[in-house]
Amino acid sequence: MEKPTSIAIPHLSRHKKTNGFSLIELLVTMAITTTGLVGVLQMEMKTVRWNNESQLRSIAMLQVQQLVERMHANKAGIVAGKYSDKSGIPSLPNCRTDASTTGISCSAAQIAQFDLSEWNTENALKLPLGAGSISPPSNGVYTITINWQEIESSGSTMNNFTFEFAPLP
Repeated sequence: MEKPTSIAIPHLSRHKKTNGFSLIELLVTMAITTTGLVGVLQMEMKTVRWNNESQLRSIAMLQVQQLVERMHANKAGIVAGKYSDKSGIPSLPNCRTDASTTGISCSAAQIAQFDLSEWNTENALKLPLGAGSISPPSNGVYTITINWQEIESSGSTMNNFTFEFAPLP
């Protein structure tokens, strides 16, 4: 039995091996990588913006909760209508809620004035262009609204948080 002889195929034996990448392959790889990085950066920017929006909304909710607690503490002010239809920052009354320091105790109306002044001052400090208002009660339900400005790359928008509150008797 004879050994098989190898047959040389001319076009395969002359084939050169290429090592590395061509310029086209490199450009395609860079384009794909750049597109991916741009997408990641856009996602990061949106995440930061949404996080900021969430933080401002949380602050607004806490501010509303603080006013509701102040109103609960001053039931006489609610009954007298001193929390109805209020906005802006009223001047501080000339009394103290702790009468032991000044000897002058506050009336329910003065406590309401103090509460609203403190509340809207804090709104302005904690929220960009923050301002709160209380609408007159409808069927015993107050509407408390806080407005603030959000600045985006396309401009600024005004946001608000509205809460309805029915004081307990």
